[in-house]
Amino acid sequence: MEKLKEILSKVRFVYRRTSNITKIIVAVAVVLCMTTLIALHLSTDALKERTEDLRQKAGMLEEENRELEEKIDELGSVKSVVEIAEEELGLVQPNAVVIQTEPN
Repeated sequence: MEKLKEILSKVRFVYRRTSNITKIIVAVAVVLCMTTLIALHLSTDALKERTEDLRQKAGMLEEENRELEEKIDELGSVKSVVEIAEEELGLVQPNAVVIQTEPN
């Protein structure tokens, strides 16, 4: 214990005051860090909004894709061929009676 007291008595703790330049540098670094954090937060919010918009668009496109696939499947059926022939091409069934009215 005596030895420890002797060693501690020889040790001098030196406290240096920090200079004003160091304080300014630390303050600027803190301000830059805060600005960077705010900018990152804003860009993260913008990316979240964009992601949500893209998810909604993807959902709509998937629904449209399903509808188009159903249409493609139906196009090969006899019923759809008859509908296209009658509606788009103006064709009629062989036994059908066509009454045509003249436009006024």
